[in-house]
Amino acid sequence: MSLMRHSYPKDHASGNQKRRDLGRRWRCGTVKLISFGEGSQYKSVKHRVDAIDTENLTHSYSIVEGDALMGGLESITYHVKIVPTEDGGCICKNRSIYQTKGDVEIAEEKIKEGKEKALAMFKAIEAYLHAHPDA
Repeated sequence: MSLMRHSYPKDHASGNQKRRDLGRRWRCGTVKLISFGEGSQYKSVKHRVDAIDTENLTHSYSIVEGDALMGGLESITYHVKIVPTEDGGCICKNRSIYQTKGDVEIAEEKIKEGKEKALAMFKAIEAYLHAHPDA
């Protein structure tokens, strides 16, 4: 995923991130094993594609395994929707669902920290795409 490497090099530096397909390629049910290299706070995650709707510009995926689940989560599911704006741009809406193991409670600051990291990654990708519109 070269876009990630270019726009967010801290955790995705060339050669530091490895993906391995564990199923079909980018269809519902596809599972990717993502291994992060030095400099990342995580070692690996399993990422599952839950839904892709190109007509409605939506994508849902889940992290189903790995240290990003902080030991107390079964999964984190993300629902992403791209909404076109009148000026030709778009708004990206993202909803996250945290499924805990049993009665485990995740501290609000941990959730906030995760959201801030996701926003930083999104902003880095956005900046890269603005600088490289043909990417």
